[in-house]
Amino acid sequence: MRLVNVRGGVTCAVPDDWDEIPVETPDVLYVSRQVDLPLTGFRANMVLTISTLEDLSLAAWQGQNEMALSRTLTGFQLLDRAETNLAGRPAIYRLGTYINSEGAELTVQQWSARQGDSGLSLTITCATDDFPQFRQTAEEIVATTFWEE
Repeated sequence: MRLVNVRGGVTCAVPDDWDEIPVETPDVLYVSRQVDLPLTGFRANMVLTISTLEDLSLAAWQGQNEMALSRTLTGFQLLDRAETNLAGRPAIYRLGTYINSEGAELTVQQWSARQGDSGLSLTITCATDDFPQFRQTAEEIVATTFWEE
C-alpha cells in the first residue's frame, strides 16, 4: 500500500496497483481504482468525498444518504448498517449492493464521519463476486485513513 496525501487534510493508503483518477468536483477529494481489469470486468474503486453538514447530525446526514442511494442506484439493497469509526471519529458504516448500468452486481461499502460542520465519506465499490477476497483491502484502506482537525 502507498500513502496518499489527499486535499482537505485527509491521508490514506491505497494498493500499489491502483491509480488516481483526476476529478475536478469540489466535494470529491480523491478517486482511485484498480489498474488491472479483474475477471468480473469491474475495477474496484474508492472515492473520498466531503460534505457541508451545517446542523445535521451524523445519523440524520446518513439517513438522507441512504434515501438518495435508494433513489439513484438500481436495485439498491442495504445489507448492513453499524456504528464504527473512521479516521479516529465516530462513524456510520453501510454495506449494500446494486446493479450498475452494464448489469453487473456491485457491492458498496461506505464509512462516514463528521468533524465540525464537515462530513467525510469513504466509499469503496467492487464486483459482488470479488467482495470476499477484496474485503481485507477495503479494511486496510479504512485503517490508514487520517483526517486532520
